[in-house]
Amino acid sequence: KEIRPLYTDAIYQEALKRFGIAANKVTDLGGFESYVYAYTRADKEYILKVAHTLHRTGDYLLGELEFVNHLVAGGVNTARAIPSLEGRLVEEIPAQAGSFWAYSFEKVPGKAVKKEEIGPEMIYELGKLTAKMHRLTQSFTPSKPIYKRSDWFADRIYDLAAFFPKEESLFLEKSLTLLERIKGQVKEIGNYGLIHGDLHYGNFFWDEQTVYPFDFDDCEYNFFVNDIAVTLYYSLNASAPDKRWEFSDMFLTNYLKGYETAFRLSKEQLALIPDFMRIRHLVMYTIRYDMFESDQIPPDHQKKMDEIKALLMRDGDVRDPL
Repeated sequence: KEIRPLYTDAIYQEALKRFGIAANKVTDLGGFESYVYAYTRADKEYILKVAHTLHRTGDYLLGELEFVNHLVAGGVNTARAIPSLEGRLVEEIPAQAGSFWAYSFEKVPGKAVKKEEIGPEMIYELGKLTAKMHRLTQSFTPSKPIYKRSDWFADRIYDLAAFFPKEESLFLEKSLTLLERIKGQVKEIGNYGLIHGDLHYGNFFWDEQTVYPFDFDDCEYNFFVNDIAVTLYYSLNASAPDKRWEFSDMFLTNYLKGYETAFRLSKEQLALIPDFMRIRHLVMYTIRYDMFESDQIPPDHQKKMDEIKALLMRDGDVRDPL
């Protein structure tokens, strides 16, 4: 909410200029954490993203872009970050307060996935893809220490006390217990590293054979199992409310078959999937306090928050529909 008034047409036009983009070749894709556009140049398709310094620092973005290009070099079918006309991966554009960062990627092949299209073959390929990324992350080191991405729990969204109203003290206490339980897990090179962090069906394309991930904006150092939990969390929306248990069994069976072609996690790590799904519920709860003033939350968002709170307070099955 602090960023929207700062994003002017002049900043948008300057971002186009820095990357040599013609205004009539641009399509606005919207966006949640950044402003996102598709564009064509010399008959090739690209993506332009514009984010404010309140959301990301330039060094933090460079950590993302170097990681993405490391994955591309390792054979992952994802979108390579491309330089501006001046040869920079990130361009800074001053604003009335702070600055905006403009950066660009190649556009991946394939097409957007509809939730009803999520089936065993796609899930198997998602598992293979994610395992390959987890294997490659173990050989990734940013070119400068300052580019290193943060551990997951350093994200301001987990500063729960800063978001929760005083009347939610019991829910705050229970949520903090969940966070501490996850933070207390043993971190090893075989279970913890730089991950995508938000690999849901809105963040990959599919061409009936290959999964093409993109939007590494939330990449962070976290347990590898979180990538599995997040993908399952959103994929459950593809199932009928009364079929979610069967769907989750089908998902994990096919996903792990694909995953274990390239990497393997211990049974103890896989047993953490429900807790990481609870963490995602908590993120979706807290982020609404970041989007809106507490007394101005739209009714549909408040309804979702109430459902999440009720589920987490009673330790409900994370596969229950919300």
